[in-house]
Amino acid sequence: MVTLVAEKFGQAGYPTPIVESLGTGSGFKLFCSSKDANSGSHPAFANASRPIKDSERQLCAANGRKDLVEMPIGFDGIVLAHSKKTQDLSLSAAQLFLALADKVPDQNGQLVSNFYQNWAQIDAALPNQPIVIYGPPPSAGTRDALIELLTAKGCATLPAYAKLAESVRQAACAGWRRDGRFIEAGENYDLMMQKLKAQPGSYGLFGYSYFDQQRDSFRATKLNGVSPSLDSIADGTYPLARRLYVYADGAMLRQSPQAAAFAKSLLDESAEGEDGYLTSAGLVPLPAAERAATRANLSGYIAPTAP
Repeated sequence: MVTLVAEKFGQAGYPTPIVESLGTGSGFKLFCSSKDANSGSHPAFANASRPIKDSERQLCAANGRKDLVEMPIGFDGIVLAHSKKTQDLSLSAAQLFLALADKVPDQNGQLVSNFYQNWAQIDAALPNQPIVIYGPPPSAGTRDALIELLTAKGCATLPAYAKLAESVRQAACAGWRRDGRFIEAGENYDLMMQKLKAQPGSYGLFGYSYFDQQRDSFRATKLNGVSPSLDSIADGTYPLARRLYVYADGAMLRQSPQAAAFAKSLLDESAEGEDGYLTSAGLVPLPAAERAATRANLSGYIAPTAP
């Protein structure tokens, strides 16, 4: 999404910003670690698919970035997709959690290493085919968002986890299996799509905006009976819906007319509004009042003479 804004920004006569796909965690690490604001590696913005963590905010503050500007830009969903050669699934959030979890309850309610090798073992109504899921690495915001959403919507519904102490439950719900049934596939969605085409019976976890551009070749899994769509993501009925954010250094916005202009273009109605070009690319817009509030907050960091 931010890459599209950068391209439009360059077309308007500004130097085109460099946008790197590092994953949310790695992006915040780079954004918060550099002490030299004049170095070429010191980014003006950080893109994120989750809010910044307290530990990341503390790292930013320790390196001089004490005034962070949070800019929510819209909603996205996480989709479990597959090629048209693969059988459709309809899963509950709890079933998807059981397919991915490191520890699952056995018949006595004790947590043991994940023994589910095929979908029918989770539920006899599911296909008797091996579980093969490609997904994001730990550095990706999509992975963080999945853990948070599946913990709330899947893990929390299972009695074996509910009876655990809070800290133990959080760790158990956040652990993902490492036996080859879940495969970390990096953050190159194009490569992951190629794997799904070449391996019928496999599934992949993607951002909705990317999946929406691939509908001719791929289908999405229903979760809790709900298909991912612009409406179901915006109203929260789709279980794996999330917000997307951009963070900026408030001091840099005040000092750099170019950074200020880019932030304004990012939040402009022509980009993130109901009929904006980001919406055409799959972003689900925030409510109008929230978009206006974010722009009003940004205006406090930008000089009146800024473009």
